[in-house]
Amino acid sequence: MRAQPIVPGVDDVPDGFAVSASLLTLYRAACQPDITAFQATALRHLQGHVAFDGSIWGAGTSEGSRLNHAHVWQLDVGILDLINADPEHNIVKCRCCTELGVGHRFDGAMLRSHRSSAWMPERYGFEQVLAIVTVDPVSKLLGSMGLVRRHARPAFTDRDRRWLELLMPHLQEMLNLSRLSHLLDVRGRRLPVQERMAITDARGVLHIVEPGFAEMMREEWPDWIGPRLPACLQALPGETHVRRQVGTSLQVQIEGVAEKLLVRLRRRSPLEVLSPQERAVSTAYARGQSHKEVARALGLSPATVRHHLRRVYAKLCVDDKAALAQRLGDPVFAD
Repeated sequence: MRAQPIVPGVDDVPDGFAVSASLLTLYRAACQPDITAFQATALRHLQGHVAFDGSIWGAGTSEGSRLNHAHVWQLDVGILDLINADPEHNIVKCRCCTELGVGHRFDGAMLRSHRSSAWMPERYGFEQVLAIVTVDPVSKLLGSMGLVRRHARPAFTDRDRRWLELLMPHLQEMLNLSRLSHLLDVRGRRLPVQERMAITDARGVLHIVEPGFAEMMREEWPDWIGPRLPACLQALPGETHVRRQVGTSLQVQIEGVAEKLLVRLRRRSPLEVLSPQERAVSTAYARGQSHKEVARALGLSPATVRHHLRRVYAKLCVDDKAALAQRLGDPVFAD
């Protein structure tokens, strides 16, 4: 048996005014910076048009068959491991990926007829699944939604399927807007302007990036092109604590936020790339002291002061005292 999409009749297409009203409600909800709250609001709203007992709202890449991340709603969160156990043979995933943007319905008999999906009715009691996979035209990331019912009747209708097909592309875009709202909220509350941020999933796949993030990444990793973070920045399985990594030119901080990872890049200040003695010498010299005055204040010889300054000039790419003072006082590089 196949879960073929059906060309809808007039009665199967949701009313245009109802769809418009739904989109307005959902887009307003997406403006809140609480990502998890938005997803819960969106799914409750969808329940008002399509009855279901639980859902899996997932994300993945076109290059792989696994779900990199899923927002599991009103279901056991352990379901993601089973979905990813045999994705190449999972009939729900395979048929949805064959026809992107098309909703597919699966009844209990269909699910039981395949080993890779039999666990759905046998372990969780799912007697119906309505699922869809869409692709973002810019990032090429895949978005998926699976709605489940634990009873065989009433069955998902063509009208249910059309609601999901109409709303899913918007829900994905709204999710991006919610993530962006969160990112801007964090920036407005805590972050200096010299930082750039992005949001990734647990596997390091970028979902939202600030303008300038990619350019700043390439200051440390010149060959990086995305959409994944460099391997050295990707989290270990189960890792949830804040991680910091200091590179040659950047400091990177990664922390968990609403089932995603918030990545912050900050250029290291000039003082961070200098040794403690180079820092003391350059700071005093930039404030107007002479070589001899710096030497006397720090208990060094004038020759040692000149040696440190030569190294400082090379590290900071400056060639005179005025440029050094400007470099150390540049707010873009200030602590």
